[in-house]
Amino acid sequence: MPLKDFLKNMLSEFFWEINREKWPGKERELVSRFAFSKLVKNVSTCPEFYDSAQIGLEVWVKQNKGINRKEFVCKDFIIWGKPNSNAWTEENIPIVIMEWKHNNSIPSEYDINWLKDYTLQNKSCIGIAINIDNKKNYVLNSTLIENGHIQEKNWLALNDNKVSIL
Repeated sequence: MPLKDFLKNMLSEFFWEINREKWPGKERELVSRFAFSKLVKNVSTCPEFYDSAQIGLEVWVKQNKGINRKEFVCKDFIIWGKPNSNAWTEENIPIVIMEWKHNNSIPSEYDINWLKDYTLQNKSCIGIAINIDNKKNYVLNSTLIENGHIQEKNWLALNDNKVSIL
């Protein structure tokens, strides 16, 4: 199964699980639960994700060129191309960066713009900006970013009425 399809399936399963449970976790708990309850249990379901050591939570990547701030920035969730990679290894461009937000109505514009710049400068990486609202009504909205552009604004959009909100 291709990586984007795999991630969409895992996010959908994850969303329905936390919705069914009315699970109250916040951003970091959401990211952690997704990584360990979904991805780790489904290693090798797609060719690009073959080892749990490809996952990085709250890890550093090189900052986008042209930004006069820190040389490295921390990102919520990463899948590296090779196990045990990081910002300082030879293979230091992730294949996926997900930026998560919690209880906003839509994915963060800041995250989308940062991911647009990063994927333009690092074409082998895809970006996904996600918002999960689990405060009252469960809603997941996500935007897929590739090659510096929004490929799909509502790449995955779910709500607790069990219908797509595209």
